[in-house]
Amino acid sequence: MKQQQATRAVRAPDNEAMAQLATVEAGAVGELTLRLQDSGERVTPVDAIRNLPPLQAGDTVLVQPTLQGWVITAQLSGLDASPFQFIDSGALCLRCDKGLQLQVGDAFIAITPEGCITVDGKEIHTLASGLQRIMGGLVQIN
Repeated sequence: MKQQQATRAVRAPDNEAMAQLATVEAGAVGELTLRLQDSGERVTPVDAIRNLPPLQAGDTVLVQPTLQGWVITAQLSGLDASPFQFIDSGALCLRCDKGLQLQVGDAFIAITPEGCITVDGKEIHTLASGLQRIMGGLVQIN
């Protein structure tokens, strides 16, 4: 009987078989506290999917009840949190706080938050139908 009570204390309620939204309240890895948005109940997840970014208080996550307890299955970013936006000129803008890398095979273009842009490839071709400028504090060729 004691073993059943211990199991019931950790597992998700039987009537909640569907995934639910929860808000991260506090805690470090292994000490995370979530508040279920439907019931307001505080729960402690027992596991999370791989490659889940670090969670912060206020983040919204999707949790799934299991026999062992709640498992975080996804982090939601909100409908307006897309990295893609159209700016005033109508151009599509991709915003990334930590950098951006476009890679095909061994060739890549990388942009860092510090302002460094690297273009690396076996051959790099630049074409211009008009004037082509190369400007910088120091321009070094070969």
